[in-house]
Amino acid sequence: MTSHSKFAFAFLASVLAAGSASAARLSPDLQKQAIAMRTVACLAKAADANDDRVSDPDRIAARIAPLCEKDFAREEAAFSEGLSVSGKADYRRIMAGYRETLAAEIVVEERAAGPKRMASSY
Repeated sequence: MTSHSKFAFAFLASVLAAGSASAARLSPDLQKQAIAMRTVACLAKAADANDDRVSDPDRIAARIAPLCEKDFAREEAAFSEGLSVSGKADYRRIMAGYRETLAAEIVVEERAAGPKRMASSY
């Protein structure tokens, strides 16, 4: 993650943490980006807490993806808003397969960052 994207994430995450009134002032695109970043932060924190740094990243991903279910559900609701019923079903199916892929990518990134990095640095 570049320093610029870290700053952007920290800003958006702090706005979301400040409450829904603050988040409502963000444009819909920024709200969606903040929701997606919150999912990444959840996965990074879960990876930090659950990765033994020896097991296969896919195995760790399968363990941590369910820990962020609320964030995935929030993300799905935000990004599928306005889609038809069949479009929402298609989106849900695609995202179900993507969850563990994203979680595995986060595990690999956290490992590359080193053992001393905290997920809260996102």
